[in-house]
Amino acid sequence: MVLFRYRVSAEWGHIAFVTAIAITCLIYIFDTLSVSHHINNIILVVPFAGLTMLLCVWVVISGIRIRRVVPDVTNGQDQTIGTEDKQALAKPIALMALTGVYVVIIEFVGLDIASFAFLIVVLILLGERRPFFVLCYALIFTLIVVGGTGALIPYPIPMTLL
Repeated sequence: MVLFRYRVSAEWGHIAFVTAIAITCLIYIFDTLSVSHHINNIILVVPFAGLTMLLCVWVVISGIRIRRVVPDVTNGQDQTIGTEDKQALAKPIALMALTGVYVVIIEFVGLDIASFAFLIVVLILLGERRPFFVLCYALIFTLIVVGGTGALIPYPIPMTLL
């Protein structure tokens, strides 16, 4: 669709799928809150559903593209100026695989070491090349994750060092 001098396009399949996820999250939140408002019953459901809703909004916004149409004087046709390049599929697939490995190894090596190693590998995969920053970021974020997990979840999670 062209509005004024802009071409608007959308990825309708992604938008429909994400809308279905958002509706499912809303139903799940309302069902959980209709049963109980006790903090132990909603401590994980409400924050994760809220985060999922924010991610759904982000996907919908990123699924709509607006590009300026510029007249091409050489052949009399309009050409579209792209605003962003397509990402390669290798990094997202590697991140999904690493997340699966992370979840599996938590039980064997502990949340602390698994989180620390996962963060180091992910930061390197995403292109961070400063070793001191990678180590400091992984250490600080691991301490936050371990401390937050201990405060939020009432049952023990395997740890190795902390």
